[in-house]
Amino acid sequence: MNSGNDTEEAAEMYARVEAVIAGTEYQLTRTEQGFELSVDVRVPHRRWSQSTQLWTYDVALNSETMTFTINDVVRTERRSVDGRLLMSETVAGRKVTRISRRALDGSAHYSFSSADGHRLIRDAAEESGWEELMPASVYSARSSLILGAAIALAMVVGIAIAFVTGSL
Repeated sequence: MNSGNDTEEAAEMYARVEAVIAGTEYQLTRTEQGFELSVDVRVPHRRWSQSTQLWTYDVALNSETMTFTINDVVRTERRSVDGRLLMSETVAGRKVTRISRRALDGSAHYSFSSADGHRLIRDAAEESGWEELMPASVYSARSSLILGAAIALAMVVGIAIAFVTGSL
């Protein structure tokens, strides 16, 4: 993709996202290909460990075609109560997550939905005339799912035919 930061259109999209996140917990950073929108997610505490999670929407812009992709990068660390690292994981692709914590009286203390970041980026892009493309990781996952479903269907049909014709 073309460098996302070197055009007027890319600067306009960046400015729109920047304006929308003003006063929120989101952080915006320019990258060579576009920008990253990040937020620290408050993961519910466990008795023996504590997790931290940084959710990053990696946005690659192609100024020539006015297209963009969003790739989610989720970095999670789990530490014991004494601070020892128990687990560190980075997952990239497209992930939909919702976290919500409530007080005993039922009032919401905190909630996070990964869809909010996607929507924020898509709204800014639409206002600027950009079109979203599927990132390669999502495209390959969907293709694999479709292929797997087709194979499973073919097996079920084959077994049904064999059962009906008495071949089994």
